Amino acid sequence: MKEIILDRFNGRYCSINDIVDFVNSQNIDVSRKTVIWAVNDLVRKGIIARSGRGIYNFKLKPSFDMQITDDVKRLCSFINSKFKYLNVTLTDSETLGQFMNLQPFSTVMVIEVMKDAIDSVVSALRKENFDAYAKSDYSLIERYVTSSKPIVVRRELKVNPTLFKLDNVCISTLEKMLVDIVCDDDIFGQYQDVELQNIYQNASEDYSVNFSQMIKYASARNRKPEVINMLEETDAYKNVKGLL
Repeated sequence: MKEIILDRFNGRYCSINDIVDFVNSQNIDVSRKTVIWAVNDLVRKGIIARSGRGIYNFKLKPSFDMQITDDVKRLCSFINSKFKYLNVTLTDSETLGQFMNLQPFSTVMVIEVMKDAIDSVVSALRKENFDAYAKSDYSLIERYVTSSKPIVVRRELKVNPTLFKLDNVCISTLEKMLVDIVCDDDIFGQYQDVELQNIYQNASEDYSVNFSQMIKYASARNRKPEVINMLEETDAYKNVKGLL
């Protein structure tokens, strides 16, 4: 069954309903649940990718493999040693450089923690010679920044699509980063305008992107229209939006 599904939908985006209807049309005596299991098994094996809720990408794009820099490793190790039981999400904007035409002069790491922990985290980072600032003090960063990679500590967000943990620190997914650079243009100022368009186009062209997850997260951050407008400019989203 998996082979005929792959042959039928090769190079396409499709919904689970399309797949079930096709299998039924081949007089294969299986339940909808069995078809869903087969499709999910193809996702687990990396043969196809999930592009939205009940939407699958048979174009065989790779999943985004987060590049963990030495800076990120050092920061995660320190946070884990000092704040082992604190929920922390980390975004490293350096990884977005691969999607840009012009590389920014500086990048930024963003740490999300509970509101009451922000001051303690900033203080601890500074004592360890990290160039850290609370987001509320962001206006001071350009004036007092001492490195090309400052750290911004902000209040954690209620909805956070994250990929995996490194030393108990959650690392942002590509989907989260794409939404955050639209929502937080004050932090990610170097990724705006033409480069923002380049990032969206190149990221969705090179990798499998879960558009439903992006839109859900953008809605939670009250920036769904802006994110949709950016997605509308990408070829990948144009191919799948009718299925979402």
